[in-house]
Amino acid sequence: MELIQIFELKGAVTEMFLKDKLQTLKMKEGENITKHIHKFLYLLQQLIIARTLVQGDKAILSLMKSMPTSYRLFISSFWQ
Repeated sequence: MELIQIFELKGAVTEMFLKDKLQTLKMKEGENITKHIHKFLYLLQQLIIARTLVQGDKAILSLMKSMPTSYRLFISSFWQ
């Protein structure tokens, strides 16, 4: 296997890992929202560094999906 192919494979694995972390990120009830948003933004930054684009609307939906049920009213009012 050539060095370039190994590098590309490593990049693909990193991208998959980061996307999975972003999709499974969950804020626990009572957790500090600022800390949660920082974790979320860090993952987005890492994806940008890995040269992976995350569309703005998908990023926002991922963030809202990561919020606990106590934020449902806030989330639903955000879209109205």
